[in-house]
Amino acid sequence: MCPGVEVTQAELLVACAAILWGFTLTKSKRSDGTEVPVDPEHMSPFLIGGALPFEFDLKVRSEKRAQQIMEMWQESERVEDQVGQNVDVDEEFEL
Repeated sequence: MCPGVEVTQAELLVACAAILWGFTLTKSKRSDGTEVPVDPEHMSPFLIGGALPFEFDLKVRSEKRAQQIMEMWQESERVEDQVGQNVDVDEEFEL
């Protein structure tokens, strides 16, 4: 087994928890209000894969969370600037 698999699984858990902490994920809705179905069998045919893209709605849980997310984003950019790896990001990024 790959020696990094445990670290990868832990990082994936933290990433998923952070998304759920900050955002509400729901099924997308059509203009008539009906939900867009998600086909659980719509998967990649490759060995390393997973679910193929599907539509969903993503909303920030609250204004407080939106502010915290933006503060963390700005802090991460300051850290990247310090190590010389900053990626230019559009400052008009909206949550």
